[in-house]
Amino acid sequence: MSDLKSLVRHNNNPLLEIIYNAHYNYCLWWKLRGPERPKFIETMRRYILFFHTSIKSYFLTLIVSLYKLYDSNSKTNNFNKLLNLAKNECTFSKEELIQLEEKFNKARVIWEKVVILRSNYFAHLNIKFDEKNLYKQANITPNELGELIYISLEFFNLIREHYGEGKLGLINIEPDIKKLFKDLDVGFTQNVNQ
Repeated sequence: MSDLKSLVRHNNNPLLEIIYNAHYNYCLWWKLRGPERPKFIETMRRYILFFHTSIKSYFLTLIVSLYKLYDSNSKTNNFNKLLNLAKNECTFSKEELIQLEEKFNKARVIWEKVVILRSNYFAHLNIKFDEKNLYKQANITPNELGELIYISLEFFNLIREHYGEGKLGLINIEPDIKKLFKDLDVGFTQNVNQ
């Protein structure tokens, strides 16, 4: 079994965990900051410190997680390493390598924007930090963050499929979010009525 096969074969793979972690944090952050925010605003106002902290935490974890996936440090597991292993293994067809490189390069374009946020604010605090200008410089959209997660899973799945392993998907956490807000609203209503 090759090193690459062992890296992508098991469902408890650290890179897969990072993808899932990024996905969960993206979903939670975007639910609370995105276009559906007005649905939740009254509940969020009742628990303002909790939600203010949560939103920031979800975004921080999202940025740090996405950074890890394409980090070029040769001493860590990352997609740079997976791509190099695939190239060196000689079992991948030319077409498979082209697909992997296309996904990798598409992801890297978005990842470079993540690097700006991570390296100037979330992991290090640039001495010339200006949050408004930093986001302007990064020029990254919420859709691009979600796209980076999906491209990353597609990249991972291309390698898994090469070894005859099944595709993995992302879990929909929407029902849990709805249930949380329903429970918070019900709990609040019951306490007010008592």
